[in-house]
Amino acid sequence: MEEAVVDRLLAAVVGTSLWADSTGKRACQVSLQKPILALSHLESLAHSQFLFSAFRQLLRALWDGEGNGGVGGFRSGSSWLLEAPAGPDALCDALLERVFVPRTSQANSDAADGEGTSVSSTSPPDIRESNAARIAAMLYHYKPPDDWGLSLRSLMGDACAAPVNRGRKGGARGQARPAELASALARGGNDLQQLLHGVRELLPATRAVKELAEGKVDAVRLVCQIMERLVFPPRLARMALQVSLPSGRPGGEPALLGQPPAFLRNLRALEEEAWSADAGRLDIWAIEAGSLQYILLLEDHAAADGRLLDR
Repeated sequence: MEEAVVDRLLAAVVGTSLWADSTGKRACQVSLQKPILALSHLESLAHSQFLFSAFRQLLRALWDGEGNGGVGGFRSGSSWLLEAPAGPDALCDALLERVFVPRTSQANSDAADGEGTSVSSTSPPDIRESNAARIAAMLYHYKPPDDWGLSLRSLMGDACAAPVNRGRKGGARGQARPAELASALARGGNDLQQLLHGVRELLPATRAVKELAEGKVDAVRLVCQIMERLVFPPRLARMALQVSLPSGRPGGEPALLGQPPAFLRNLRALEEEAWSADAGRLDIWAIEAGSLQYILLLEDHAAADGRLLDR
């Protein structure tokens, strides 16, 4: 029985950040020596509201900081994480509500009363339906990457705005200003605190978690590994959408590589008709896992006159 569990564990985690970060270490050997316990840890947290809430609080601790450059070297901005039913309908609704809003509605929603309170507005039905049709076509033609984990690691690494440990040798991306990162995590919500307190006992153990116990924070690896636990088994998950707006900005091209012309045509039409020119960079990332999907939006405030995720 234990041999069958080992085979199941390996099939689920080989090739993931959880596996790569423990390979060659005693942590990996312990996981394989206790496969039933390791598999129990992974399955019990998968899709749990506790882990989802802790992950959301982690993202807010990293991105929603004030000041130039964000927390610990991450871009200053806003994060938005949604759990929704799998399928294009829920993703389409989220994009309509948060991203592709008709410009007439943006102008109305930006209007304010004497105290600066936004005035709510409803999109004209015909414009909303047109945008919904374009989003549906875009999602239909989207070609997901073979390795969504690699795409997530690239996105998280790119979110670190500045070279880390500036002026020192041996710094690793994602470990910028470690004391500031650790302080931000310590101010996170209750679920995040519970996770950080108990994560050292979770199998498979990883170097990122070991370093966390030593006061070092590799936020990129930590975010990726929590996402892999949330969607477990990660090898069965699939990317539903990845795009960076504006699509023509320098550095935004990798997310569009290999996408068919119909996808690009609908994306650029949406940008022209329903994307705010005042908005800064926005990364959109959605992954389906079983009957659920997780939609992640990361907005960069550095070059933004208007903030989408604060609406």
